[in-house]
Formats: sequence, structure tokens, C-alpha cells
Amino acid sequence: RPAADAEDGYSSSNGELVTNLLEFLRSEGGALPIGAIDSFYSRFPQHDGAIPDILEFVKSHWDHVGTRYDSEGNKMLFDKSSAQVEVPAVRKEAVAQDLVAFLRQRRGKAPLSAIRQFYDQYPDHRAAIPDLKAFVRAHKDLIGFRPARGDSEALLICVKVRATKATHSDPMAQAFVAFLRSRGGWIPLCDVPQFYDEFPQHGHIADLRVFISAHRDLIGFRREDEDGTPVVFCRDAEEAEAAERNPEAAGALAAFVEERGGAVPGSFFGDFKIENPQYAECLGRLKPFVQAHQDILHFEPGGCGVLSTVAFQSRAAASNPAEDLVAFLEQNGPIMSAGDIDKFYAEFRQHRAGIAARGLRSFIKANDGVLGFDEDGDAGLIFLKKAEARPSSEV
Repeated sequence: RPAADAEDGYSSSNGELVTNLLEFLRSEGGALPIGAIDSFYSRFPQHDGAIPDILEFVKSHWDHVGTRYDSEGNKMLFDKSSAQVEVPAVRKEAVAQDLVAFLRQRRGKAPLSAIRQFYDQYPDHRAAIPDLKAFVRAHKDLIGFRPARGDSEALLICVKVRATKATHSDPMAQAFVAFLRSRGGWIPLCDVPQFYDEFPQHGHIADLRVFISAHRDLIGFRREDEDGTPVVFCRDAEEAEAAERNPEAAGALAAFVEERGGAVPGSFFGDFKIENPQYAECLGRLKPFVQAHQDILHFEPGGCGVLSTVAFQSRAAASNPAEDLVAFLEQNGPIMSAGDIDKFYAEFRQHRAGIAARGLRSFIKANDGVLGFDEDGDAGLIFLKKAEARPSSEV
């Protein structure tokens, strides 16, 4: 270390560099963005290029200078002797809670630069966060940092994004359920602000998806079969929902599905309604309608679900599609391009609709004990795990 001088502890040329840097930092209010070091060189040209690595320089002179994130998320070089105004711990805790609420409104995370929006929303909180990184460390049970990855910006994250499952005694949940019941058990997502108007005492829900997840035994989220409109619904209202039997409409729907192989994605229910407007009023929602006509229709949940006929289910039960595909691969080679799946369907026509409705990849995944899928190639590769065959770039 260089010998100390009278003012800043350095008397060598290096000491002059530190002295001039501290003088410059103080003239800038005690801190300078690391990327703006050239402004120091402009004022003290004799030191131009004297700090090739700021972080190494800080390590060597840690008793005089340091780095921190300022209140807007910029990494700063600062003079450690600069006086800081101490903010009461109680106020800091309130600021941290507001920052958590801010992040939850953004699904639990936000780019570091978004801290400026936080200050726009809470202008009085800027003074409580002179060093953002230190503030986050002091509240690590609530807030955290996620480092930059590749071209992505570093993130501020809410540590406790997922709320714990709430009880039926939660006042806001009870009020929200009552609100849904008063509107027939469900509302379009865009109508949620009406809840705030009707129950202002409960404030706003910071993150609706987190709120629904925390109260999933009471409330749910879905998209309507007809047009994909997102809706929030009351679970007890859905459970009570039942469709009246209409054999004519059910028969028409079964014929519609059979024309397409006997099984279709659940989203085709909306297509059927469009093609058959005469049944629109009696059809209602897909799942209750199928439950009322289980003698001819079948519904398998998962994703948008699979709608099939009972006749198709009987045909499918006669032979297992996974077993048949395994046998096909054993006979024709343990690896097949997914683009050649029609060769399998040519031999096993009864499986086309069922596999297509679920999706080939989903079907393979559901039978991953014997079948595998690899993304190699243009369409991907289906391979037989049973034979311990594995796709390779040479196949």
C-alpha cells in the first residue's frame, strides 16, 4: 500500500489518483455511474486510462471507494466517506412491502430498470433505497436478485411469489366468491374491476393469478369453449352446473365427431356450435353436456381435452394404440421420423383420430415407459425405448 498523506491517506502517484477521484466523486454528490468514468478522465486528463478495471481498483482501495446500485438500479462508484441519511427500520420495512406488491403486480419479477416505475408510483420511497443491492440483501426473505443471462437484463424478483393456500375465512376471498355468485357463478376476466367498485374495503388484488391459485378450492380460471374468452368462476357454481339432456343435439355432436374419426380436440365443440346454431342454447358448456350424454359421448380432460364418441372408445379398447405402435416399430425398425406416422395410421386406421386429438408428442409422453420422442430431424423422431434404441444424428 502507498504511504498515507495528510488528507486521504496516499502520497504517491497512486495516492494522487485516489485523492482526485474522491474529489471528483464528492463534486458529483458522492457517487458516479461506473460507465461514466470517462467524465473523471475529462476533468483529470493526467489519469486517463489509469483505472482499466474499476472493480479491481475498488478491491485495492476498499477503505475509500465502493460500488453499489443506486435507487434506479444503476451500478455506481461511490465515496465511502460521503454521509448517508439513516432511514428508520420501520419505514424501510414498509418500503420493502410496497416493492413486493409492485413485483407481484408483474407476476413476481421485473427488470432492474423497472425500479424507476416503482419510484414513479411511490416517489417518497426513493430516499429509503440509496443502495438497491444492500436494500435487497437486507430484505432477502422478501426480495431477491436474478443475475443477467445472455442478453437478458438482471431481474428483481419477489421471493414469495406463490401465496400459501388460503382458508375459507379470508375476507377478500369470501367477498370475491359472493361477487361471483351474484353474477351467476362466473364473470369475464375484464369484469374483475367491478368487484373493486362493489367491495372497495378490500382494495385491489395485486396478482389475480396468484390470488386464484391461493384460493383454488374456491375460485378457478378457464377459457370459454365458444370463443376462448377468459373467465373467472366460482367452483361450487361449476360443480352445481348441469346440462339438460337433448338426445337430438347429442346425436348431432356424436355424428360431427365420428365424421372426423371419432375423437377431436375439445376446442372443436366451438366449431360444432358455429356449424349448428340451432343447438346453441341447449349445448351450454362442453363438460356438463357430455356428462349428461355419457351414453354416446366421452370427454378426457387435459389441455383443451379430447372429445370422443362412446363408439370410438369401444373401437379403441379393442386394441391399444401404444402397444400397436410398439409392435409397428419392432417390425419396421426401432426409430421412425414423426413425419412418417401416416405409415402407422395406414395399418392402424382406428388410432389416427385418438392420437391426433391428443397430439403425437403428448401421446408419446403418456407412454414414455416404452416410447420416446427426440426433436432431432425436421419433424422429430419416435423411438422404441423397449429395445433401448436411441435416435442419433446419423439416423
